[in-house]
Formats: sequence, structure tokens, C-alpha cells
Amino acid sequence: MALNTRSKRASTAASPRREEPDEDSRTRILEAARQVLAERGYDGASMRAIAARAGVSLGLANYHFKSRRQLLGEVVATSREHFLGVLDRQLPQLQGPEGLRRVLELVLGLRELMPGWYSLCAELDAQGLREEPELAQAARGNKRQGQQDVRQYLLHCCEALGVEPPAGLDGVAATLLAALDGLATRSLLDPEFDLLGAYGALERMTLALLAPGQPPATAPWDLDPYPEQLAADAPRWGSRRAAGARR
Repeated sequence: MALNTRSKRASTAASPRREEPDEDSRTRILEAARQVLAERGYDGASMRAIAARAGVSLGLANYHFKSRRQLLGEVVATSREHFLGVLDRQLPQLQGPEGLRRVLELVLGLRELMPGWYSLCAELDAQGLREEPELAQAARGNKRQGQQDVRQYLLHCCEALGVEPPAGLDGVAATLLAALDGLATRSLLDPEFDLLGAYGALERMTLALLAPGQPPATAPWDLDPYPEQLAADAPRWGSRRAAGARR
């Protein structure tokens, strides 16, 4: 009897501690997914690799996220919320064309801080176009939220310029979002692409629509508009800034 008791105790001591699903484990899985997706892309980021990076079991990862598709969609959505929150905190109360210039500088700065995120969004679009219903839904949601974000920035610019928003503001926001996303993708594909020149043209076209006859801001573009503490967040998305690079 004593032998059986000792064996039972030894067996209990050797049993692994059961993982309990909680918000902390979910957050760790999301963070691990950001890192693995940035490093390997969607096709190379397995749930097993993400779970290992998060330090959790595969079963717990699958409990929180039923599929890799769901996880990709949530990574994109939560990352957008995080970085756009950072952008919003940097928006100054500027008057005239300087307000539009600052918005564009901050968006351009996000491309520098998080190129991996733009790559991931492009991959999400591509997977959605391959008739992956779950990813198509995530891609649609990402675009719709992006359009709403751009709409808010246009309203901010109109206030700075002292003008009424143009008719069809939603269509303008959708067009501007498509331009910004397309320029980011083009610059990732072609390192020699003149991204700043394209942003200058976009600034002039936007001003011509919002405030005809208003010249653009004359100061040089600020190519590093974010404070240094953001460098701690940047490496997870392949920031050139984190590697010490500058335009």
C-alpha cells in the first residue's frame, strides 16, 4: 500500500501543469504571431511555430484561435489599432497646409517603422482574392476600417485648412487609402522607387481637391516624425529604423 502511494505521488509530481486559457496567454500568442508572421510570412508561419514562440502548447493556441486565418486577421486588426493610436497621439493642431503635410509625414513614417505590417496586409489581400472566405472577410474589414481612418484624417485636414469637407468624402477617403497602400507596396517591391516624390504629388492633388489654389507647405519633409521610444515596438515589423537605417 505504501509503495502504491509513493508511486501515485511521483506520478502526480511528474505530470505537467495544465495550461489555463486566459487573456495573458492570448496576448502572448498574438505577439508571437506578429513576430513569426513578420519573419516568415503567412505561408511559413505555422500554428506550431507560433505556439512555440509564445511558450504555450499547440492545443492552447488552437483554443484561442480556431485557425491560422483567424489569427492573421486579428494580428492585422490589432496592429492597426496600436499604430494608428500612436499616429493619432502625434497629430498636432496645425493650421493651413501644414496640417495635411503632417498627416502625410506620419503615414509615411509608419511605412518606415513597420514595412512588415504593410507586407502582411498585402498578403492578406492576396489570400482573400484566392477565395479564402475567412481571409477575404478579414481583408474587407481591414480596408473598411482603413477608409474610416483616412476619412477622419481628411476631416482633420479640412479643419486645419478652414474649409468644408468635399462632397463624396467617403469616396475620396477610399481613393486616398488605395493610393497610400499602393505606394507602400510599390516601395517594398522597388527600393529605388521615389516614395517621397510620390507623396509630394499626392499632397498637391489632395490640396487641389480640398482647397483649390492653396499651395503646399514649403518646409522640408520630416522623414522621422516619431519619438525614439517607438523603436522598441518597431523591430517586430522589420523596421529599418531599428537597424539604424535612414532614408
